[in-house]
Amino acid sequence: MKTRRTLLIIELWAAAVMILAFAPGVGMAGAEPTLEEQLLEAAKRGDIEAIKRQVDKGADISARWGIESVPAMPYGWTPLIWAAYRGTCADVVKVLLDRGVDVNEKAMDKWTTAVMAAAWKGNTTVVKILLDKGADPNDGLKHGRPFNVMWTCGERCAETVRLLLDSGADANTRLWDGRPVLVWAVEVGNVGIVKALLAKGADVNAKGRGWTALELARKERRQEIVDILRAHGAVE
Repeated sequence: MKTRRTLLIIELWAAAVMILAFAPGVGMAGAEPTLEEQLLEAAKRGDIEAIKRQVDKGADISARWGIESVPAMPYGWTPLIWAAYRGTCADVVKVLLDRGVDVNEKAMDKWTTAVMAAAWKGNTTVVKILLDKGADPNDGLKHGRPFNVMWTCGERCAETVRLLLDSGADANTRLWDGRPVLVWAVEVGNVGIVKALLAKGADVNAKGRGWTALELARKERRQEIVDILRAHGAVE
């Protein structure tokens, strides 16, 4: 029950972000959109030429939109973070980085980064571009926040998780409630992520919220994962 409730919360959050992602931008109180707001919209729709125009006009390429400037944007994402999340045009991400955007810049919430946003959506191509430019796959945890890119990637993203792990993401990461990410992978039932974490040295017997990965796999009757965990030395 807790697993289903957790996944439902994730999906509701995703739906809310997608509504924002496709919503048209507006200026303050119906005013003409600022250069920064126009830049944000260009990044969201993947319009490279419009991005270049707004930057050439002097738009702040790392501006963050929050409650005070754009009511529909409470998290204050930057153009790079939106472009990474949308993932519709990897060239947009490249253009923004070429224009000098910090690959590890954060939203107003102080923990969301472009690589986190791209990983959450499983935008593997964009994740690779960001990592090649120096994005930190462990940044979320390093800055004391409860989420990190492997958690936000969700259960559809085993390929992205493997890429993050190959780039140095910590396979023994713990979530905000103390669960090892391996236990989380078992909880969502993603065999690919379980294998990827174990291949990169995840502690097969680590416990979180009272369960080891093996105990949880048995409880959830995930026999394939049970067999994998036992093959990697999980003990009862």
